[in-house]
Amino acid sequence: MVIIVGFLTFLAIVVGVVIAQRELRLTTNTRRAEFLNVLDHRFCTEEGFTQIRREIRNGQLTINPDNEMMVSDYLGFFEVLSVFRRSGILSDHEIYSQFGAYIIEAKNNKAIHSLLRSEQGFWSGFREIAQRMEEISAKYQ
Repeated sequence: MVIIVGFLTFLAIVVGVVIAQRELRLTTNTRRAEFLNVLDHRFCTEEGFTQIRREIRNGQLTINPDNEMMVSDYLGFFEVLSVFRRSGILSDHEIYSQFGAYIIEAKNNKAIHSLLRSEQGFWSGFREIAQRMEEISAKYQ
């Protein structure tokens, strides 16, 4: 009888641990999804980002004193994503799914390409993440 009670207690503990791990995983996944949603919302609603993104897509981006800070903020957003990628906070797939096309468009834009050439010591995170997004994109083509 003591063995059965001990076994049932052990079984209840194991089931409790499994349930707790599952809840923790769900909580972690929910928080991760919320974090991605916040990033996406900022990227899609920030007025400067919207303007730069539109100009890149239309091939009309020219970097001048009036928009230089917005372009820097735009590339800086991708720099932050690169830090999140290197630290394991975001995966390549998560970044590619949400922002990959925008990163690749920015990298291929003539004005941004010129900026990157003229500022060789800067934007290493953007260069790194753009390279990775292009590698992932090539796998899908």
